[in-house]
Amino acid sequence: MRLLPLLVAAALFGPADAVRAAEPAADSQTAAPSPEADDEKNEGAKYPDYVVGGIVSLVAGAAFVGAGVVAAAAAKPKTALGLTALGTIGLAVGLPLVLVGGADRQPVDSALVGTGTAVATPGIIGVGIGATILAQRVADDDEPEIILPLVLMGVGGAVAVTGIIVWASGAGPAEQASARLTVGPTSATLQGTF
Repeated sequence: MRLLPLLVAAALFGPADAVRAAEPAADSQTAAPSPEADDEKNEGAKYPDYVVGGIVSLVAGAAFVGAGVVAAAAAKPKTALGLTALGTIGLAVGLPLVLVGGADRQPVDSALVGTGTAVATPGIIGVGIGATILAQRVADDDEPEIILPLVLMGVGGAVAVTGIIVWASGAGPAEQASARLTVGPTSATLQGTF
């Protein structure tokens, strides 16, 4: 009587299904992805997806700031304030994403990459805040005081450029250091790349 259910199951599912049912299922959560699969997957993409998002954010931020300046010229202070503030946010989000993702996976100096990103981000925020203040003042007053926002934009721009230069000095690929010591009867020579 005990063999009858097994014979019925074997007849219904067939030998191949019975063997598959007897095998333990592979746990996809514990299986570690192979490094070769990651390399094949990322082979076509030079930069991560968030770099593309950062570029889109930078372009959108610049467009919003430009639209805010146009609204300021049309004497619409609330619109100018809102657009330039949105543009500042777009610039502040986009620049660090582009800088971090644009650096090599093994850069020459990761400390310079981080420092450059940390310096350039508040610089670009300063440019956006200066543009926001300028747009608000131009839209509100017939004779606006524009020295403070222009100074803020100038200093912010200089800080952002300095940060990008610092970033660029460490963002490239690190070269493999190799050295060879040649010892002769009367001299020793060290050759290689460092």
